[in-house]
Amino acid sequence: ILKSKNINFVRNRARITKKGIETLNEIIVILKKVPDVKIEVRGYTDASGKRAINKWISEERAKSVRNYLGSSGINPVNIVAKGFGEEDLLYEDKPYSKLNRRVEIGIRR
Repeated sequence: ILKSKNINFVRNRARITKKGIETLNEIIVILKKVPDVKIEVRGYTDASGKRAINKWISEERAKSVRNYLGSSGINPVNIVAKGFGEEDLLYEDKPYSKLNRRVEIGIRR
């Protein structure tokens, strides 16, 4: 799901967009079928702004997604939220691209 649909954010914001919520709702349906998985929510920013602020915003984005998953019936004990700021840009040739402002979700048993 996340390969074809992204969970992106407005610049300097941690609020999940409407499209992001739609994507998360699809993921939640799958996660509820395998309740014993460990979930890592990884937040990122684009390269604009100061590194320290980007790190904080990325953590807030990851927490927003973690909270949404938890409020939707996914066991919050199994969810870890981490922020990486502007590390690992998806589009290094376009460091300010809105597509770099995202959350990724890792799932493992």
